[in-house]
Amino acid sequence: MSSLQVIRDQDGIIELRGAFNRTTVTRDWSERKKHVLQAVKSNNALVIDMTEVVKVDSATLATMIELTGFADAEQISLSFKNVPDSLRKLADISDATSLLPLE
Repeated sequence: MSSLQVIRDQDGIIELRGAFNRTTVTRDWSERKKHVLQAVKSNNALVIDMTEVVKVDSATLATMIELTGFADAEQISLSFKNVPDSLRKLADISDATSLLPLE
């Protein structure tokens, strides 16, 4: 069974590792989300690095849009880097690329 790991460093970078899909959003994200939101609130800028993310789907995209909205509401700069190609394609197909701060 795959899981989602959230590793936070002191420089405002959060590294996601593992599966970030419907299963892990339901099972793992609700617990890990609070760490991400704390990082958002404690930094003026936050980068979410998805280099180690191996599985994505529409739940990933929805969660990224939710985080973007939260960061916008808190007036915090947020960006996603090293986004998997499959997720970029999904965002393109869904006409959601303009909603996401992708590097």
